[in-house]
Amino acid sequence: MDWAHPSLARLARHRAGLGARSARWGVLALLLSSSCYQAHERPGASGRLDAAPAQDCGVEICNGVSDDCDANIDEDASCPCPVVQHASHAYMFCTARSTWSDGRTLCRSVGYDLAELDDGAESAWVFASAMAREGDVAWYFGLTDAAVEGDWRTADGRAPALLMFASGEPNSFFADEDCADLMPDQRGAWNDDVCAFEQPFVCEVGP
Repeated sequence: MDWAHPSLARLARHRAGLGARSARWGVLALLLSSSCYQAHERPGASGRLDAAPAQDCGVEICNGVSDDCDANIDEDASCPCPVVQHASHAYMFCTARSTWSDGRTLCRSVGYDLAELDDGAESAWVFASAMAREGDVAWYFGLTDAAVEGDWRTADGRAPALLMFASGEPNSFFADEDCADLMPDQRGAWNDDVCAFEQPFVCEVGP
C-alpha cells in the first residue's frame, strides 16, 4: 500500500487525530471521576477511602432532633419541659399553665408542635403520662376547630387520623370551646375546651 498517496496520508492523519482526542477525553473523564469521588468520600483511619458521615454527631441541644445520632431526641438537652421518649417520638410534658396558642408557640420554639394523637394506644399513653405528672387538671394537645366550627384539625391544619371524644363531646359547653384536651374524669377520652384557659400541654416531635 502506498502511504505516500495523498488520500491515504489524509486518512492516516485523521485516524491519529481521533486517537489523540479519545485519549484526552479519557484523561478528562478520569479526572472528573476522581474529583467526584474525593468530594463525597474521605480517607479513613485505615488509609482507605471511607464514606463521609451524613450527619455530624455532637452534644444534644433542645431542637427536636437527635444531635448525638443515637436515635433518641433531646434526651439530655436542656428543654423547657421534661422530655420522654416513646415509640421513636419525643414528648414534652409541660406543667406550666398556658393557653392553647401560647403552649403551641413554646412547642414550636424548640422544634416540636402540640402532640398529635394518631391512635388509641398513643392517646392512652399520653393521657396516663400526663395524669402521672398532674392528674387534677386537663391537658391540651394538638387539635382545634377554631378555623371552622366542627371541622377538627391538627395544630398544623391537617385532618386528624383519629377523633376520640368522650360521649356527649364536643359540646361547646362554654359556647366557644375550640381546643381539645384530656380531662381527668374522662378516662382518656377527649374533651373540647376554651382555648384561652390556662392549663398544661403536651408537645411532640418525631422522625
